[in-house]
Amino acid sequence: MRPVVPATMETQLTGYDAFLAALKAQGMTSGTISGYLSDLNQFCRFFGFTFEHATSDELSSLHTPHVYSYFDSLAGRGICRHTLKRSLSSVRRMYDALLAGGYLHENPARAIRLKTLPEKRLPDESIVAAFTFLENRTRYGGRLLNARDQLILLFMLFLGVHLYRIPRLSLLDLKKDGLGLLLRVTAHRLLPVDGVVLKSLHAYLALRPYACLALFVDVTGRHAIFSSAVGEMLKTLESSLKFDTSLIHPTSLWLESHTEESDALLESIEPHLA
Repeated sequence: MRPVVPATMETQLTGYDAFLAALKAQGMTSGTISGYLSDLNQFCRFFGFTFEHATSDELSSLHTPHVYSYFDSLAGRGICRHTLKRSLSSVRRMYDALLAGGYLHENPARAIRLKTLPEKRLPDESIVAAFTFLENRTRYGGRLLNARDQLILLFMLFLGVHLYRIPRLSLLDLKKDGLGLLLRVTAHRLLPVDGVVLKSLHAYLALRPYACLALFVDVTGRHAIFSSAVGEMLKTLESSLKFDTSLIHPTSLWLESHTEESDALLESIEPHLA
């Protein structure tokens, strides 16, 4: 999917021109330059544009999850490690050159590590089965805790919230703005909450006692949930459904970069929300 970029004067400068000038200034041979350009053309085509005509705005619209999804797709196709390493080096060098030239403010490829690239993600049917299981789970606390655990899993899969952060979220982290509701997941990061996730949040808040500020509470409503409770919920999914919880984060990164597939999956999940 082609990223949406703002229309600014900077879009007149292509990333291709800036990077080519940087390589020539370093005395690169034509063969080496050709190799870099081949890797970067493949990289850009994955996102729906060509490197030769890519603007710095287009390139800066790609963030770490986007870059991650590209190399994840290469790894999933069985591309050899040597080729993956060379391609990642090309992408990093391109962003470093634009960063040094003042055209960008960060290098989204710097955080990518080949050893962390997953070879697979959670299949859609496993994700839907997890929400179905949580909907019908019988235990003390009933609908309140089922809705809570489903919302936690939604946050982890579709907002990328890490397990350690779940107990720390509070009602004060929910912020309204002109466009809707935002969730503060770190001191400097606000994420939009909309669609199915927002409906699930409203349903949970309608059931949840308001005795404490923590967003996710225990059955009494007076105390924040512990990380161990989230861990137990995930362990139950693993033992009952063979749900590979180690793939939650890479699946979240993939879903962030594949919005149509993400929306379709949320539609499949919605009927099973408590």
